[in-house]
Amino acid sequence: EEVCKALKEAAEAIRLLVRVATQIRTRRLKRGGLELDSIEVSVRFEDQKSRSGRLEDLIPSEHLEMHSTVAELMIFANHWVARRCLERFPARSCLRRHPAPKPEHFDELRQCAASKGFNIDADTNQSLANSLNSAVDPNDGEVNSILRQLATRAMTNALYFSTGSDALTQEDFAHYGLALNLYTHFTSPIRRYADVIVHRLLMASISDDGGNAADDLFSSADLDKVCDVMNSLHWSAQQAQRCSIELFQAMFFRQMQPQDPGRFLDAIICQLRGSNGFTVQVSRFGIRGSISVKKSDGSVAWITDTHSRDQSNKVEWKSASEGYQVERVKPSSDENIYGFLQVSKPGSSNKQIYRLFDHVKVYVDVRESTAHGVTLHLTLAGLADPPVAKPAAAENDGKKLDEGLIKAVREEDSSRQKKRRMETNMDVDQEDESEQVQRSKLIASSLHDSRSSFWKIRHLIQDSQQ
Repeated sequence: EEVCKALKEAAEAIRLLVRVATQIRTRRLKRGGLELDSIEVSVRFEDQKSRSGRLEDLIPSEHLEMHSTVAELMIFANHWVARRCLERFPARSCLRRHPAPKPEHFDELRQCAASKGFNIDADTNQSLANSLNSAVDPNDGEVNSILRQLATRAMTNALYFSTGSDALTQEDFAHYGLALNLYTHFTSPIRRYADVIVHRLLMASISDDGGNAADDLFSSADLDKVCDVMNSLHWSAQQAQRCSIELFQAMFFRQMQPQDPGRFLDAIICQLRGSNGFTVQVSRFGIRGSISVKKSDGSVAWITDTHSRDQSNKVEWKSASEGYQVERVKPSSDENIYGFLQVSKPGSSNKQIYRLFDHVKVYVDVRESTAHGVTLHLTLAGLADPPVAKPAAAENDGKKLDEGLIKAVREEDSSRQKKRRMETNMDVDQEDESEQVQRSKLIASSLHDSRSSFWKIRHLIQDSQQ
């Protein structure tokens, strides 16, 4: 009972925290904050503790409300720490700026959105955010996700900088993506060097030593050099992370037999490439790759069964001598019209058309090279149905989840009591007060252990709500 009461109080505090973060986030988004997207997956090993053994799965990132809560409060803290540092050390602070992208960087995003009838206004971050929020296909949630990924690709890199730099004005300090006039990195649990620098700035700004507290801080010129190195290493770390994920993806599929059904995947067309093929995205495994419908020898891919939607679809490669044609068709001369890819059968009106956001089935092959290591290679395997639209979440889902958590805690507490009675052959009613208090503490501590059954039950409940 005491445990349930404590957990109820904690739940109330967390709900309050969520409401506060939601209010902060809403105000920031109204100012033009962007909600962008990217493909992220994590690797699950046979032995998760040592991260070794067989690769069991590639898990796509799952966005939970608590992720948004934590992220928003971190952004909020970073913003106010940036303000404090700049106020105290106007020429020696380490902040992070995000320049606005060039207008032409949004050309592909505009064209892709137009193919679905959406208009993208990228004049300001606020108009871009509004456009992305409106570009929703109720029948296919992947459309908006891909448009947000294209917006991410259009962005410039955020950069660390010294506020004493002669090349920047205070208007240049702003963060375009977050819609904040000042921002820095301060809250990272991995303690990047930028965070360490800002920690020192903040400590100096609240120190009682007056001007002496700043003696150990970087000068503006030295901080400029440090920021250049951090920006370079940050970019290198991103590339290393991308290469690491690509390697694990290749290793995961290399474990499968050539005709394993797991090699046949549903994908969505996210870009047309000239008149030879297109780029697809396999969201389930975070894969993005090229598909050719016309090879360098002139042979053309033709789907012999367009009605079947499983891996039995037959794709035949027609030789150049058979006269099959592939062309990029644009209904008008307007450069903003994306068009589609059309494969024509000679002597017939029969055509196969590939449009942006069409769903296809691809086959994943793994190729090895002494020069490039193992890489994935995708080939067209047929057509696929678009995903079924998910029903809107019920308004009382949160209430149901809270009730489920409380029930799970009580069941966990009851099972532990029974187990302890069996092991010690002692009835709980015979325990003295100190033993009961100690037992409650043990239960409370075990429930907060990520290895406990409670945590597993919580995840099962969350999964059941999806």
